[in-house]
This record gives sequence, C-alpha cells and structure tokens, in this order.
Amino acid sequence: MMQAMSFLRCPRLVFGSFFPVALLFAGVALPVVAQAQQIPGLIVSVPTEDSNNSQSGSAPSVTQSGRVPNNPLLNGGLGGAARVPEAQPQEKRKPSVQRKKSASISRSTRNPKNVRKRGRGNAAQRTARSRRKHSIAILVNDEPITNHEIDQRARLLSLRANLGNRAKANFQSLIEQKSTNQRLRSLLRETIEANPGKTRDEILAKFELRKRNFAKSLQRQAVKSARAQMLPRFRQSAKTELVEERLKMQEAKKLKIVASTAAVDRAITNIAKRNKATTKQFFANLQRSGIRRATFRDKIKAQISWVGVVRRKFGRTIAFNMKDIDQQVGAAGSNVNVALKLQQISLNMPASGFSQAIMASRLRDAELLQRKFTSCKGTRALAGTVQNAVFKDLGTVKRSTIAEPTRSMLLQASNGQMLPPVISGRGVVLYAVCGRDAAAGKQKARVNARDQLRQREFEVRGRRHLADLKRDAHIEYR
Repeated sequence: MMQAMSFLRCPRLVFGSFFPVALLFAGVALPVVAQAQQIPGLIVSVPTEDSNNSQSGSAPSVTQSGRVPNNPLLNGGLGGAARVPEAQPQEKRKPSVQRKKSASISRSTRNPKNVRKRGRGNAAQRTARSRRKHSIAILVNDEPITNHEIDQRARLLSLRANLGNRAKANFQSLIEQKSTNQRLRSLLRETIEANPGKTRDEILAKFELRKRNFAKSLQRQAVKSARAQMLPRFRQSAKTELVEERLKMQEAKKLKIVASTAAVDRAITNIAKRNKATTKQFFANLQRSGIRRATFRDKIKAQISWVGVVRRKFGRTIAFNMKDIDQQVGAAGSNVNVALKLQQISLNMPASGFSQAIMASRLRDAELLQRKFTSCKGTRALAGTVQNAVFKDLGTVKRSTIAEPTRSMLLQASNGQMLPPVISGRGVVLYAVCGRDAAAGKQKARVNARDQLRQREFEVRGRRHLADLKRDAHIEYR
C-alpha cells in the first residue's frame, strides 16, 4: 500500500514502453500501460525507501487503513475530519534583487522608444500580412483572384484529403514530447489541489476526465497540424478551381442565369442534412477549420449557375434512343421483361409466278411506305395505299418471342419509328414500334437510367464548353 500511494511524492512521471495511438484517436482516455492501479493510464516510478528518506519534504507515510495521516487530499471525503496540514514556509527572496528586477522591467516598459519600436514592428507585420492577403494572384478576363481566396480554397480542398497517416505521425510526435509528460503531471497535481476533502477514488475519477479532455486536445492539434502541412499541395488545385469558377460565373452572368440566394441556401441545407448537422453547425465546423462562410457559398453558387448554363446551351440537343436506355437498364438485369407495342405491314408475294422482279417491286413499295410513315395512328391508312398490303396491330409483344435479328432492331428503334423492310418467307414485312411496356417496378429503373444518361451527357458537354472558355480567356498569373 505504501508503494500504491507513492505518486504524491513521486519526482518523476513517465510514459510506458508503448502507446496505442489508435485508441486515443477514438476519444478514449490516454490508454498508457499502467503499473499503479490508483492512476489508470500512467506509469509512476516508485522511489526506494532510501530515496524517500533522502528527499526533503517527502509525503507522509501511509497507515495500514490506507489513509495518509493529516492529509485531507486523500483522507477527507464529504465527512472527513482530517486536519489540514500546515503550509510549508517558502524561501524568502532577496528584496534588493526583486526591487532591481521590477525596476528594470518598469523602466523598459515606460521607455517610449521601446514602445514605439515594438508598435512599429507589429504594425509592419500586420501590414505585410494584409497586403499579401489581399494581393492579386491571378486575373481572369480582368477579374481578380486574391491570395486569400486561394488559401481559403486550399483549406476547403484539404477537408477531403486523407489525413489519417500524417495525423497519426504528428500525434505520435506530440505524445513523445517532454512537455506532454509534464502537462500530465500538472493535471494530476491540479486535480489533487482542486479537490480538498475528496476521497482517493473521487480524485482519480476527476483526473481521468481531465485526462480524456487532454487526449482530445492532442488529437485536434495533430489533425490541425497535418492539414497545415498539406495545404501547399492544394494551392495549385485551388488556383485551377478558382479560375474555372470565374469563367463559369462570367458565362452565367452573360446568359443571366446566376443562381439565386435561395437556391444556394437550399443546396447548403441539403448538404448539411447529409452530414447530419444543421446549417449553423455545418458552418461552425468549417469555421473551426479556418474556412469562411463566403468561401463555401461561392463554390456552391458557381456549381448551381454552371448547371443552368449547360442546360440552357445543350438541353435541346441532348437526346437518347431506346437502345441506350435499354442497355443502361439491362446492365442491372432489368431489361428481360420489357415488352414492345408493335404494328406490322406485310407485302406478301403471289403464290405462283415468283420472280426477282416481283421481289424488287415489293421492296420498292415497302421503302416508299417507310418514307411516308409519320406515326402509328396512320399506319392502317398508309397500308391501304399499296396494293396487296396487309395491316396488323400486333399489340404488346414480349421481346423474348421475337426472333433475331429483328428483336435487336426493334429494341434499338425509338417509339413512333418504322424499321426498314425485312424479307421473310412470305414476302416483305415492315414493323412500327408504337411504345414500350415495362414490368411493374421496372419503369422507375428506366426513368433513372434516362436521367443518368442525360446527366452524363451534360457533364461531357460542360467539360467541352469549359475547355473552350479557358482557351478563349485571358488568364494572367502574377
């Protein structure tokens, strides 16, 4: 028991032979190997009996009951009646030295020249930082980009970086510093001094809480330093992104489709919800990383505005045939139950007197019908314009019942389209695709597939248009 309580007179506090960094990153209290059970997480070197006798001002001995005589820090508790130990007399300092020191300090602080010099130095540093912060780094069609904007965007880009390995290395360096061990000793001493009259277990519980908070502060410091080390790597990416955003916003202003404040607010609210936070909490997290609210809003505004630009310029030129949609849906195995609504015009050959000339004549008639075809509503009337042409509404036909290569041709066709003539055993056949039916639950998959294809095409057109804008722009790097 004597050794268990020796942490009060222990002159040295050290870390163990290993330190599980991952546990501390998870917010757990400092999980250091502990040899003294009374102080979880620390190794306390227990002095020998000789060293205890040789030390001045050593802690009093521990009785068999486990209490320190006349020590209210560990013997007290809520109802403890232990006597408060008398304060140790402090060594008196020489008055002359103290007066001389204070006089020298007062003279230096009262000297106007020293004050002016320090003030000038601080003002010069602030002015230099302000000039660099607001200095122009890039001109995009005479629109400036400042160094401050580049720094802010680099910080924003660094949030997506994988800082794990670098942060762990920084954290390992922090826990190996001598100041960290000294801070733990100070926390223990402060906890004991701030809780007079408490039992030993109560003191240790409070110390464990303070130790957890200290671990979290080390974690935040390690992550912050890791992000600061990686910022220079993101500056070039930040420059490229800001130049492109300037061009996007210039094009949006030209077309008068700049995103409104309400649209930006809605987008940010949705982003915050996906991160399980309110808008206020989301911006507070950004601010803790040194990122201004306006930096993130400008990025979102440029993105929304650019979507409007691309849709305005290319929305009417983007179209897809049913084959593309079927292939997109078929990638997920959803194309098996698709059925086609078909109409058919048959130009049969005579039962006798078959010749190549008659076949060629039937093909010319079929090609003429295909050119005249406008919609499925007029197919019946169209068939009546050709002699010996038979119209038939096939209704809904499952794709599995159609033979190849006709099936592939029908799946490639769009609704309201007539295929080229097909030669069959009885003559020449024309098929018109009047619509498609999907099984229950598959229609939504087709709609999603169409939207995905459309979005993909928008992105391709947008990149091409942005490349054209960059090629024609005047960009000056300073």
